[in-house]
Amino acid sequence: AKQIWTWAEDGYQEYKSSELLQNTLKDEGFSIEAGVAEIPTAFVATYGSGRPIIGILAEFDALPGLSQEATPVRKPRVEGASGHACGHHLFGTASTAAAIAVKEWMKESGTKGTLRVYGTPAEEGGSGKVYMVRAGLFDDVDAVLHWHASDRNDASPATTLANRSAKFRFTGYSSHAAGSPERGRSALDGIEAMNHMVKELARVVGPAGIRINAISPGNIIFPGGAWEERSEGERGDVWKKWIRREVPLQRFGKPEEIGSAAAYLLSDRASFVTGAIIPVDGGQTR
Repeated sequence: AKQIWTWAEDGYQEYKSSELLQNTLKDEGFSIEAGVAEIPTAFVATYGSGRPIIGILAEFDALPGLSQEATPVRKPRVEGASGHACGHHLFGTASTAAAIAVKEWMKESGTKGTLRVYGTPAEEGGSGKVYMVRAGLFDDVDAVLHWHASDRNDASPATTLANRSAKFRFTGYSSHAAGSPERGRSALDGIEAMNHMVKELARVVGPAGIRINAISPGNIIFPGGAWEERSEGERGDVWKKWIRREVPLQRFGKPEEIGSAAAYLLSDRASFVTGAIIPVDGGQTR
C-alpha cells in the first residue's frame, strides 16, 4: 500500500501498481489474465473452478494534483503531482489480501468454487469498470464484493449516486462576414443547441428519478493548460489584460471551483435540481 501511495499513478497509467498486485496474486497461485478489455492496466486473477464465481474488485488509481505526504495535514510530496485522495492505495492492496486469505480457506476446507480478483483501473472519472463490463468479464459472476475506507467496520448494503461524465469541445469555422457569411459555423451555436438538448433530456428521464445537469466552464487555468501557456507566453500581458476586461471577476478560475460546482450537483442539496446549465467562467461576457 505504501509503495502504491508513493507511485501515485493516474487512471489508465497505473502500470507499476497493477503489476505489483498481479505479481503478488501470481505468487499465491492465481492465474493472471492481463490487459483485459483492451486496457493495459486491467487484469483478472483467478483461483479455483466451478460455481459459485465470486469477484473482488481492486482499485489502484490516483488523482491529478493531490500529491501528499503520509501526514494528517496538507503537505504535498511533489507540488502539483498526483496522489491518492480516498484510499485507492489501500483498495487494491486489501482486496488482494482478502483474496489470498479466502484462497487459503478454500484450500484448507476443500471448498469448491471460483475466486476472481478484478484489477479495475481508472475508477476516478475514467469508467474503467464500464469497459470491463462491456467486454463481458462479469457475465458469469454470481456476486461481486467491494469495500471502501470509512470511520467504522460494517457491511453497508446502501445505494449511492452514480455519474457518467463527458467533455465536449465545439469548433467553429471563420468566414468573411460580407463576402461569404454562409460558410461560417459558430461554435457557440453548437453549445447553445447542446444546452437546450440537456434540458429536454432532463425532462424525459426525470420521471425515472434521473437528474441531468451540465457545467459550462471557462477561463480555467491549470498546469499544462492552454491558459497557462498563453499567460506565460510572449503575449502573456495581453491575455491577462483581456481577462481583466472581459471577465467581471477579473481573474482566472481554478479547477477546484469546477469541482465544487460538480460536488454540489451530485449532493443531496441539489436533489431538486435538473436540467440546469451552470456557468463557471467568472461571468465572461463573450
